[in-house]
Amino acid sequence: MWRVFEVLGPLELESVVHPLGYAKIDFESGQDNQYKNGEYLIFPRVDHSYLKPFPVDHYDSFIKLLIKTVKEIHTKNVVHMDLYPSNLMIRYTSKVELRIIDWDVATFVGESFTDQMEERLSKSSLGSYYYKRNGSAEFKCDSWFVFVLASLNKEEIVRFCKEPDDRPKVFQDAVRRLYEKHEQELKNEVLDAWIEAHW
Repeated sequence: MWRVFEVLGPLELESVVHPLGYAKIDFESGQDNQYKNGEYLIFPRVDHSYLKPFPVDHYDSFIKLLIKTVKEIHTKNVVHMDLYPSNLMIRYTSKVELRIIDWDVATFVGESFTDQMEERLSKSSLGSYYYKRNGSAEFKCDSWFVFVLASLNKEEIVRFCKEPDDRPKVFQDAVRRLYEKHEQELKNEVLDAWIEAHW
């Protein structure tokens, strides 16, 4: 995980939140400061306002910001591996703000999974097809989560925006709905077509 943040640091992505335990927290400025090689790398701190409801009509802006952020992370060949809703902190002030947390299984494209990662990922059926296909990380592991969130219907979007605690359940419901609709195509043709159109 430390190597992941060494390469992500220069991107200065506001949406990337440094993992707890690797940062000095300056509560006065509201920033997490990581001291490395004589310089401070600044990572914004997540507060409880990121766990509150946000306007439904800004959901599309959230998806666009999520795609933009993940694409930037991928430019460094980093794969987060766990873009589950509980790891996406969202709030709306004058704009949509996003914070991505929980980087403990993040890795690099093509790297084989460690035993710890295998154990963690085996507990998730949400993207297991991509996890297990090659036994190594690939960008589709992240794209899968974004695809599901971008595919929420109107009712699911309302629940997602208005009930933060319900977001994991909304995600799981959407996965079931998508599988019922597309069956096996969801694992290849449908996702590939979406990535080609949006990535």
